[in-house]
Amino acid sequence: MREKLKRQERAAQFRIVIHDVLEELNLALGGSPKINGVEAEELLLGTGIAESLLIYRRQKGGNALGLLQMEPATHSDIWVRYLRKHQRLGLRILEIVNNGRDFKYHIPSAELLANNDRYSVLMARVYYLRIPAPLPKSGDTQAQAQYWKTYYNTREGKGTVEKYVRKWGSFCGKETALSVDQSIQI
Repeated sequence: MREKLKRQERAAQFRIVIHDVLEELNLALGGSPKINGVEAEELLLGTGIAESLLIYRRQKGGNALGLLQMEPATHSDIWVRYLRKHQRLGLRILEIVNNGRDFKYHIPSAELLANNDRYSVLMARVYYLRIPAPLPKSGDTQAQAQYWKTYYNTREGKGTVEKYVRKWGSFCGKETALSVDQSIQI
């Protein structure tokens, strides 16, 4: 029972980070494209749970980094192929990561993913933005798991839809993630 409470607390805390950083980015972009929303929050939370159990910041036996376990090559690809074309989005990410301080435009090191949860969330959200398929509906854990497996973990990844759903249930319950309001109460 104690371990389950710890898992729920980690999920609640990470859900707040996700909510806050996506809200900040959405406001900075004036709501276009829509970055935030319950669908995005749940998918990112589920991704973190499936990838790292919200504990591991470095992949065991691999090179993925952060609670969302992004590989350095993927990180670089996002900056080179996507954010170069969507410079406004890239600039807003850099502003958020640098807390509004002056900065020189340069691609951050992938190492930042390992110790900056806000940056890790931003980069995973941009990863999902690149996918033309709409995000799964809020509360549909099975569809979220399939979306994650198809687009994030891929065929080559060791994760499965079944493991995602099982891990989700151990952190958030069977049906849906904690809402941000529920997260704050824990």
